[in-house]
Amino acid sequence: MESGLGTQYTQELGDAGSLTARLDAAYRSLVYFNLANTPAGAQSGYTLANARISGTNQPERWTLAVEIANLTNKLYYLTKTPALNADGSLFPVNGTPGVPRTGFVTIERHFH
Repeated sequence: MESGLGTQYTQELGDAGSLTARLDAAYRSLVYFNLANTPAGAQSGYTLANARISGTNQPERWTLAVEIANLTNKLYYLTKTPALNADGSLFPVNGTPGVPRTGFVTIERHFH
């Protein structure tokens, strides 16, 4: 199961343009990556949060934005591939971790 929530607020700055702040979060519940549904092939539930602040000048031709994805630097896996130990128990030998905390700066030019 996945669910998400976001909020955004824009402050108009008159002739200077506007500032917009956004915060969103998404939750993903427990997921199993193997048919046996073993703990070695599972990712427990987790929440990811992202934040963004942007400024747009008047007459809305340029936007500068700073964004942080995975704000809390949550370690999570997109896949896990379990294998058998010599004693027959499972352990994860391979996995694809999700993106760690990552920052972005974007500059946009609007043509209208």
